[in-house]
Amino acid sequence: MKDPSYFPGFKYPSSELKKFVFASEIFSIMLSSGDVVHFKPDDVVKFRKWLWCHNIEEIRTKNGK
Repeated sequence: MKDPSYFPGFKYPSSELKKFVFASEIFSIMLSSGDVVHFKPDDVVKFRKWLWCHNIEEIRTKNGK
C-alpha cells in the first residue's frame, strides 16, 4: 500500500514540509528544519494539489501570482 504522506519521486513526507513557492517549473520547499529543497515533478498540477491537500502553505510573489 502506498503511503499518502509521500509524493512519488519526492523523498520527504508531508509532515516535514512547511511552505513552498513555485517558479519556472520548480518548487522550492522549506522543510521543518529550515532547510530548503527544490523539486521538479513530472506532473506539476498533481504535486501542487498534493501540497494543498496536506495544508502546506503556498508563498505568493509580490504581485500575487
